Amino acid sequence: MKGQLKELEYYKSEVKTLRAEVSELRQELAAKEQRHFTKDVEITGLTETNGENLTQVVNVLSNKLGVQLDPRDVDDVRRVGARGGGGGGSGGAGAGAMERPRPVVLTFTRRAPRDQLLRAAKARRGITTEMLEVPGNSRRVFVNEHLTKENRVLFSKARALGAELKFKFVWTSNCNIFMRRSETSSVLRITSESILDKLAKQMPTSNLNESSKI
Repeated sequence: MKGQLKELEYYKSEVKTLRAEVSELRQELAAKEQRHFTKDVEITGLTETNGENLTQVVNVLSNKLGVQLDPRDVDDVRRVGARGGGGGGSGGAGAGAMERPRPVVLTFTRRAPRDQLLRAAKARRGITTEMLEVPGNSRRVFVNEHLTKENRVLFSKARALGAELKFKFVWTSNCNIFMRRSETSSVLRITSESILDKLAKQMPTSNLNESSKI
């Protein structure tokens, strides 16, 4: 029995080591995948219609943001994801409109214009489809970094936890996720759900105060 227990402890240690290695490999693969999107921006909220001209819409959007795009800087503009927003219901944008439009990914040939557009979008919030002359009911349009599915889920959870724990800032920069409780607190980089779990345990949702330590 002692020998079996010793062998069991050995295997438990091996499993723990292998789990850590798998987690590390997953993070490396996720980071590699995310690097493919460093020249992209993701535009959400654009009403989806049949026969739409995304290039024209993007040009109008960039002009509204005060950015003059050179056609040579744009490599591609496309909808991503599967259709399935519920179809064009009553009060929608007309025939072929989707209630939940798929995101639009704009790929640049270089980083500089991409970063310029992101900065302009951050400075000038409040762009709507009506301002872009997109048919249908007016809705907010958002321009953000293009995150992988995994990072998009992680960012969503970070925002939810940040709201619960009263963090003032939750944002992305260079496709990395960050949280900051206030202007004077330290910046926390979120690379996995385990960090969010530790944060939730260290900072209970009740009786939060500014002196709490991360």
